Amino acid sequence: ADCIIARNVFEDSGGIDTVLRLAQKVTIENNVFIRPSNNYAVRNIVRLDTSDTVLRHNSFLSTDRVAVTLSNIQADASLDARQNYWNTTDPNVIRQMVHDAADDLSIARLIPFEPFLTAPHPDTPDS
Repeated sequence: ADCIIARNVFEDSGGIDTVLRLAQKVTIENNVFIRPSNNYAVRNIVRLDTSDTVLRHNSFLSTDRVAVTLSNIQADASLDARQNYWNTTDPNVIRQMVHDAADDLSIARLIPFEPFLTAPHPDTPDS
């Protein structure tokens, strides 16, 4: 079934992995991610059919590490990371927080992150 993960603060926690099939949709919105304890905050491992993982209005506050990534397990994995706050307005810093085909040739897709928010979304909790 579809899933919504909303209005949480994830601090020093493991990342969220999504594995989707049969036109499922995971929406991750209005969450705060601070210092993920593994290599990412959100990762899509597998996407089959027309499934989608969409990130909207989240705040990724740790600019020194990867926030979102795709697995190289399956070529169809994808994430939509537009309209999030990255704790910076520098697209080069945000690009370093996004791990996708631009960083790893074994990953088939790019993760769109522009346009991005220049301040935290008002419906997202304060850290």
